[in-house]
Amino acid sequence: MLELPTKFGEERYVSVHPDFRTILTSNSIEYAGIHRPQDALLDRMVGIYMDYYSFDTEVGIVMAHSGVAPEQAERIVQLVRLLRERMDGAQSPGTRACIMIAQGLEACGNDCFESVCFDVIATKTSTAVDMIEKQGLVREALAEI
Repeated sequence: MLELPTKFGEERYVSVHPDFRTILTSNSIEYAGIHRPQDALLDRMVGIYMDYYSFDTEVGIVMAHSGVAPEQAERIVQLVRLLRERMDGAQSPGTRACIMIAQGLEACGNDCFESVCFDVIATKTSTAVDMIEKQGLVREALAEI
């Protein structure tokens, strides 16, 4: 049975097929401090932890969405993975950041690699101090790959 919101006097319950399933998705880290899920809702769900894609899968995704060469995609993914280890929670870059860096490089070439990384990673901040700190993290990670 599903319970639906209705107007006064309307039937609230709908029968569903016994094999009916629903999947709800949420990235709880991005909403931390903004929206806390209600306990009543959480009591009715099973949470499944999902980690990032494997290295090879992430490289393939970056190549498919950007057209960069395998070596370049690997370098981008290595960089972003290093930054994930050093940045916390919602600040940690995901696969979309990899794709954005790759697309930026396709547009301007390898000569602007550091600048594109800064633009994608370091500018998602609330203060200039945070941006400078992230630029430092990007520089350190670039020196390691």
